[in-house]
Amino acid sequence: WEKTANNHLLNTKLMSFSSFLWGDSELSLRLPNVLSFILFAIGSFAIFRQSKNIYLIFLGACLIFLNPYLIEFFSLARGYGLSLAFMIMSIFFLIRYKNDQITPSIFLNNFIFSILFGSLAIYSNLTMINFFISLIIIFIIKYWLIIKKYTTQSYFNLKFFSVLLMSFIFLLLAIKRLLLLKKNDELYFGSSDFNKGLDSLINSSIYIDGASYWTSFYIKIIIAVLLITGVLFVILKKKFIGILSTLIILIVFILLGLFMENLIFGAKYPTERTALFYIPIVVIFIYQLFFEIIKHYELKKTYYIPIIACLVIPMLANFIVGVNFTNTKTWRRDTHTKDVMRIIRDSTQNINYKASISNYWYFQPSINYYTTTLKLNLLLADRSGVNLKSNFIYRHNDNTVLVDYNTISSYKDIKAELLIKK
Repeated sequence: WEKTANNHLLNTKLMSFSSFLWGDSELSLRLPNVLSFILFAIGSFAIFRQSKNIYLIFLGACLIFLNPYLIEFFSLARGYGLSLAFMIMSIFFLIRYKNDQITPSIFLNNFIFSILFGSLAIYSNLTMINFFISLIIIFIIKYWLIIKKYTTQSYFNLKFFSVLLMSFIFLLLAIKRLLLLKKNDELYFGSSDFNKGLDSLINSSIYIDGASYWTSFYIKIIIAVLLITGVLFVILKKKFIGILSTLIILIVFILLGLFMENLIFGAKYPTERTALFYIPIVVIFIYQLFFEIIKHYELKKTYYIPIIACLVIPMLANFIVGVNFTNTKTWRRDTHTKDVMRIIRDSTQNINYKASISNYWYFQPSINYYTTTLKLNLLLADRSGVNLKSNFIYRHNDNTVLVDYNTISSYKDIKAELLIKK
């Protein structure tokens, strides 16, 4: 799997280290992402607490923590949770101070830490490449503003360009990796249509049955209206140098990058889990927009608390419906694989040969994981499909009558069943 898109580099290395220390249990292999949630939470609250408004902090926390689809990636052995945690920290240092409060020294510290966490984000998951490129461009703009405002010394310029050089090295390594994946036809996951990619992320985040289409439509309208409102607010109030304008520029650069890559290279737009990075960025933008408008117009609580409630209540209802401890939405078909393997363990523990299993291709990695970790008396599975010579069959969405097999267990929720040879 080394040269495939499933190899999320930093996550793979951290899983290896965790495996070396604590073995190959589910918790051990997922531990890097589980722990990264702590960093994600710290970064989120560090950003939201800057308003010192409990209602806005509550709004930001609800928007970012009450999305089960986003949160579940911190419980998986994939690179998405790590990349989100590092990205949120990178954004924190990007918008840590208002631009009129930034001195050359503060700017350098912010630049170093933002690029550091941005590099870790892109090393965790290459879908962060547009975020990282946008980050570099914004800091170059900030550098230009700093040298216009202050008389900087040579060591300042030396440090800046040293960090900038390092950021370009990280970027080139990421591009090299992308070219390798492209050569191996690994960049197949995504959408050829930006709108469909966005719909896929929104629909994946919705857990209330029957709410997908219209909810997706209204969410896109709300986001579009808020973005336009933010742009108009920045222009009309001449807040061209500030946190809100920085976030708008970040969003614009990321989107421009996606459109250019699609136009020039035919790259696919992020979809579902590869589009997860949209969520924290949009949430932070919404939070900052509310903060700036409330502060500028000195709005009373009676005006904005009902709006906050209208945003939070649907999120809370969706969270209550969606949160669970048995499955994830993306890989829901693996809900019962561990139970299946325990059944096979009980059925094969007294035989003096290794039994065989054939299966729907999707189940192969987890079947082999449990075969190894549970030390089953079972040959490793492959992806060749159902084989009528195998002792066990674990199939999905297949109602073919197999006279030589009996059904041991059936799972209607994922349309799967385990069969054993008579």
